Amino acid sequence: RERCARRPARRTSRRRTFWMSKNTSQQCTLTCSFGFDFKKRRNLVHVGENVVAYVVGNLVTFLDVTAGEKKYLRSVENGDIGFITVHPDGTHLVVGENGPSPRMHIYAYPSLDLENTIIGGAERAYSAGTFSSDGTMLASVSDLPDYWLTLWDWKTGVSILRAKTYGQEVYDVS
Repeated sequence: RERCARRPARRTSRRRTFWMSKNTSQQCTLTCSFGFDFKKRRNLVHVGENVVAYVVGNLVTFLDVTAGEKKYLRSVENGDIGFITVHPDGTHLVVGENGPSPRMHIYAYPSLDLENTIIGGAERAYSAGTFSSDGTMLASVSDLPDYWLTLWDWKTGVSILRAKTYGQEVYDVS
């Protein structure tokens, strides 16, 4: 009988540095997070003073970087989350979900009260979303199979403009 020696587990620590937002020079270094998707673009967003949010599966995790405290927001439909984005004033957060007939849910921040739900922007999934710089509109991009770029009046949930992205995957909207 052969006996295999077990190798000691190797501990590797990868540090990733993220910019807190596009318009600032603040940085945040993440050393450990279970399930953090490093391949998902814009998966770490600056939500409020000392608070960042990121997606892990069907949860949005809010991390207070000074206190080390976490709060969680589960997706309404229990599906995967395609994107999160924050209003320029920091007063609202949009969570774009994935699954059959996905929805975008708009929450007040910091209370996390659900204020609005937008339906009809995608068949299966959202790949990106962001607010306009003045905060009046919301842009969303759907993923396979439809690839729609849609501009919304996010307060009413009415589609203002819709255009096809011609079957190409879009990673970000600005």
